[in-house]
Amino acid sequence: MAARTGASTRLPDARRLAIWIAGLTIGAVTLWLLGDVLLLVFAAALLAVGLRGGAERVSGLVGCTPRIGLLLVSLSILLLVAGAAVLGGTHLADQGSQLWDQLGNAVAQVRDWLRQYSWGRSIVAGASPQESAQQGQRLASNLGVAVMGMIGGLASIVIVLVAALYFAATPGEYIGGLVRLLPKRRRRRAHEVLGAVGATLRQWLAAQGLSMLLITAMSYIGLLLLGVPMALLLSLIVGLTNFVPYIGPIAGAIPAVLVAFGAGMQTVLGTVVLFAGIQFIEGNLIQPLLQKRMTRLPPALTILSQTLLGTLFGIGGVILATPVLAVTLVAVRMLYVEDVLGDRAAADD
Repeated sequence: MAARTGASTRLPDARRLAIWIAGLTIGAVTLWLLGDVLLLVFAAALLAVGLRGGAERVSGLVGCTPRIGLLLVSLSILLLVAGAAVLGGTHLADQGSQLWDQLGNAVAQVRDWLRQYSWGRSIVAGASPQESAQQGQRLASNLGVAVMGMIGGLASIVIVLVAALYFAATPGEYIGGLVRLLPKRRRRRAHEVLGAVGATLRQWLAAQGLSMLLITAMSYIGLLLLGVPMALLLSLIVGLTNFVPYIGPIAGAIPAVLVAFGAGMQTVLGTVVLFAGIQFIEGNLIQPLLQKRMTRLPPALTILSQTLLGTLFGIGGVILATPVLAVTLVAVRMLYVEDVLGDRAAADD
């Protein structure tokens, strides 16, 4: 009897493990086959979470329905973008053209600076004019592919925007349809998990948006004080790339450092110190304060997720890696740690 009881208690555990393995396998195969489509769906859902959060806040302040709030938020964003395009579009376009020229001149100045050192001359020698010409020819031959890729990217953006508006307008319809795919006994827990995922994404978006604004303002003031040309455009680039933690700030600072070469090495060093200081302030002051309102993401896991999704899906994977990681951690905590392992104390961590 004891042996039979032990076998009967092990059987549900083995069955549960087999179900988890099968589920993970199906998920991995689905991700491999439909990864690009799922990434677009996730981007639309992420944007919808932000729009819905803004709509609910507006509806609470104004006293209207969430749909009217969504309409007001959407119109406000549209008017803000249109106003920025009208008021600053020409100026930013001129700065963008100047930035392209400045980057070309900066690359030439960096090459001249490297030639002053023996180790630098070996680097410059690897980029001979013949190789540059061949690269230019290959680049020209791939121009058509690049144009088609740009058209595909614009189409993807339109799809994400339209889908996000539909998701944000009637989230219950889509959440309910997704939950009804599960057995009845799992639906209540599914609603809880999806609610926690939505709250996590909303908090992450709010904190990340505030961080981007602060980084943009600090970069603009610092670049102005250093006398770096095109401070507005460069600070906007830094702020936008800060959406991607760790990797984004480094990538966003590169154009500013290159442009600073035109003003001399002292300005270059000042620009490097500026962005190092901004990142120090963000990591030790801004992020700790914002993490009280957002899910704390381990830095190592964040970088690994960016590397993994970037390898699988390119730049789109890098951009969405952090919110994907946030969703994954919530799902693992609730569905595996709490439900499978029975560690309910994890909910309070």
